[in-house]
Amino acid sequence: MLAGCGFSPLYDKRSCGGAQAVSGGATIEVARIDDRIGQVLRNDLRDRLNPSGQTRTPLYTLVVVVDESLAQLVIRRDAASTFSRVRVSARYTLRDRASGEILDKGRSSAAAAFNIVESGFANISAERATRIRAAREVARNIHTRLSLFLRTRHGCD
Repeated sequence: MLAGCGFSPLYDKRSCGGAQAVSGGATIEVARIDDRIGQVLRNDLRDRLNPSGQTRTPLYTLVVVVDESLAQLVIRRDAASTFSRVRVSARYTLRDRASGEILDKGRSSAAAAFNIVESGFANISAERATRIRAAREVARNIHTRLSLFLRTRHGCD
């Protein structure tokens, strides 16, 4: 029924070069990103964009700049916070390696929250896990946007 409407799934291996067209055929190099959350984001992007591993001659370079913020929410009468929200934001730019031309750019952000408890160690662990969860959501969003861009660029729309 959907075949007649022109719909084709983004990750359908049978349409328009399949996964190669969507992922860029492992042709995207993800530039180094500072900080621990930047490392998590970069590794997740590399795994998503280049599932078979990086080629020796990538066609594109992806540059990502990451921002993080932590907000204390739900303040009790004694001024203690019981809930925190982590926001990870990223600006990305996809460049053609040969010409240096900017092909695509955008922003992505994700927020995740955690409860603050009495244990300091539990709070540190929860905050770290929440930051990683938000960074992976940003990576997933950037991957989807780049996949759509590359699919359109390769004439697959």
